[in-house]
Amino acid sequence: MRSAVVALLALACGAPAERAPEPEPPRPAGQPRRQELVRLTLLADVNRVAPGQEVTVAARFDIAPGWHIYWSNPGESGLATEAAFRAPAGFRIGPVRFPGPARFDAPGDITSYGYEELAVLSAVAAAPDQLAGDRVQFSVQASWLACRDVCVPGRGEAAIELDAARAGEPSEPAHRELFARHADALPRPLSELAAAPAWRRDERQVAVTIEVPGARRLEYFPPTPEDMGLIGQASVPARGDMRIELSYKPSIRPVRLGGVLAVTAGARVRYYAVDLTEPLR
Repeated sequence: MRSAVVALLALACGAPAERAPEPEPPRPAGQPRRQELVRLTLLADVNRVAPGQEVTVAARFDIAPGWHIYWSNPGESGLATEAAFRAPAGFRIGPVRFPGPARFDAPGDITSYGYEELAVLSAVAAAPDQLAGDRVQFSVQASWLACRDVCVPGRGEAAIELDAARAGEPSEPAHRELFARHADALPRPLSELAAAPAWRRDERQVAVTIEVPGARRLEYFPPTPEDMGLIGQASVPARGDMRIELSYKPSIRPVRLGGVLAVTAGARVRYYAVDLTEPLR
């Protein structure tokens, strides 16, 4: 009765009544609750912030066993994971950085891209030359779709507050191992591979071939689900190395590649950002 009276008074005064939390849909037996599927945490790579310093802030997604969330391109199903980072006035926040994804194949030949167990999305925040106050707060708002045999949407917000460094006070690294693994999983320039692409165009297709010495497996992840020009890809042995062959519709002129190439060498997978345009004669 009291809550109803408070809501009526709020409406009468022009203030919005507090919204009731959205009810959780019925769960199959044994399925975790929505808040247990993905746990969101915000981390920073330093213990305090100095004027003019670049700070990497990271949204950590701990994912329930057997479930996965999605990359910036979810593939043929799913929804992209999103993270909006916020910092105090005067900070400049760079674009959200996604590590290289894994591939998930579902019945019906449906392919999607994403992460399982743990995913980390980050952004670099550049501090101004002068900090206002003794504390610096960062926050992130995120949304995701967690899938296994069913899919459950989720969203959350997390924040972290750090000390502002005083004059002569060092800013020391934090969460070294996690940020080192995250940096290693981010796509690096394709030029590091020293692999020159070879182009071929005929009436059936446009083919681009990239040969990578020492690779055991190659896989290309297109940048968007609307990359309808991509007909197919194949990872093929080439004189003890591997090459990847990508085929595009000939109606596209010129063909542009802007995704990520995953290179497996031994037990290690590294990712490379692809930014190629077909040379036209």
